[in-house]
Amino acid sequence: MRGKTVRRLGVAVVGAGRVGTFRAQIAARHPAVDWIGVAERIPERGEAVARRIGADYVTTDFRELLARHEVTCVVVATDEHLHADPVLAAVERGLPLLVEKPLATTLRDSAGILRAIEESGVDAVVGYTQRFRRRWLAAKEKCRTGPSSPPALS
Repeated sequence: MRGKTVRRLGVAVVGAGRVGTFRAQIAARHPAVDWIGVAERIPERGEAVARRIGADYVTTDFRELLARHEVTCVVVATDEHLHADPVLAAVERGLPLLVEKPLATTLRDSAGILRAIEESGVDAVVGYTQRFRRRWLAAKEKCRTGPSSPPALS
């Protein structure tokens, strides 16, 4: 990588449930991550995840986390019905983000979030990582082809 500068990252993880914890653990191990912060509404859970990953900052208020100058990108892994506010706050700051699926739980919220992302030009992706697991691919195929017919009785 001669001549290339590796961008150093300050990752904000909003939501420290199962998926947020998984994302935070991966981020904490990545060599380009210099700083990591966690926002979790349940203080004990946030503190536990922060200790586990060696977070630099932990809070119960995602707005407080996203206001930190160290933050250069955001992972939104809250409960699905709570995605809209942290996503819009990240977009307002112009921060690239990964949003766990779904983008939002209502058509109105999804359309508003998508419009804000498109208007801002922020780099944003929705995390559909589970879609490639064998069991989900098999379920998708069953949905596509329909249930198999029961054997004919003679």
